[in-house]
Amino acid sequence: MTDQSEKPTQTYLPILIVDDEPSIRRLVTRILSEAGYTSEVACDGREAIEKLKQKSFGLVIADISMPVMDGLAMTEEVVRTMGTEVIIMTGKINRFSYDQVVAKGASDYIQKPFSPEELVLRIERVLRERQLKKEAIRHQNEQAQSQRLESIGQLAAGIAHEINTPIQYIGDNTTFIRESFDDLRRMIRTLLDLYDAARENRGDPGPLDQGLLDRVSTALEETDFEFVNEELPVAIDQTLEGVSRIKEIIKAMKDFSHPGATDHTLANINDCIQSTATISKNEWKYVADLELDLDPALPEIRCNPGELNQVILNIIVNACHAIADRQEEKREDEGRQEGNDTKRGKIGIRTRWQGKAVEIRIFDTGAGISEKIVEKIFDPFFTTKEIGKGTGQGLAIVRSIVVNRHH
Repeated sequence: MTDQSEKPTQTYLPILIVDDEPSIRRLVTRILSEAGYTSEVACDGREAIEKLKQKSFGLVIADISMPVMDGLAMTEEVVRTMGTEVIIMTGKINRFSYDQVVAKGASDYIQKPFSPEELVLRIERVLRERQLKKEAIRHQNEQAQSQRLESIGQLAAGIAHEINTPIQYIGDNTTFIRESFDDLRRMIRTLLDLYDAARENRGDPGPLDQGLLDRVSTALEETDFEFVNEELPVAIDQTLEGVSRIKEIIKAMKDFSHPGATDHTLANINDCIQSTATISKNEWKYVADLELDLDPALPEIRCNPGELNQVILNIIVNACHAIADRQEEKREDEGRQEGNDTKRGKIGIRTRWQGKAVEIRIFDTGAGISEKIVEKIFDPFFTTKEIGKGTGQGLAIVRSIVVNRHH
């Protein structure tokens, strides 16, 4: 028996033993107790699932042949819905192979009769691998966070451009307003002088001072009052529009980043999509039109908004690259034809409430994915881009966020 102090992996959660034979349940319970593990028992797969719904277990050890629900059916449901590791026990070596058992999601397979040492070693291996998986997920989360920050950094130049444009006409219009008001002040001062002179000469029917009239005439000509009167409201409107645009971009940046947000919270997916569309505008506006068809009846759902923003951003950026590549191919094919403009692409995002879940559909007019590689696109580090232009992590992170943390 392996010494308890030497076990590389220990679980603070009990192990669930599932077998329809009382003698096997007692045997495994004793082995686990001597190895320092706590345990509980169930007589069949259905009872085991009910226990797993009510309580957390570190591991399940189950017989393959049981009434009501056998070990393979139980394993498939447990792994799919709860993610708990399962070791299958069987004496039917000729009927079930290791590959068949593992295909159902089992972490290991042990044949009866087995020695206590063998069982404990397999438990330790499975628990050790589970710990490694947790560390891998943690590392993947760190990579996802790192890539999100990297993506924000890559978009920084575009965001600066988006902010710079409204800032430019805010500055120009503000300068125009200041200069116009200086002219207006001079004209108004001249008119006030004229008014004062008119009051002083009110009792005298003679003509007003010709010099003063000339000053009024000159001021009116220099000021171009009609132009100022027409353009000043437009300048103010453009200034306010620019300020509003800047506020929109800043809000989108805040909504996108969600600094420190690691827990799931109630959020509206439409808001996530709109903020990400704003943030990524400098990516898509040169190659495609982005069309949003967002369900206004969408309820808030429990999710991690920052992670979903990352998902939408990665897909939009991928779509932009695919459309740009296709446009480049068309330009090369039609390069000898003068005046042949490349048609803009299209990216569409649609949301619908399906009663129990939010459906997000995204399409683009890029070149699409070859059937030869479609099964590999979610593999970490797989990329079709040139060296230095893609890490192969984008879609892998998208899948991890959606499937592992939002499914």
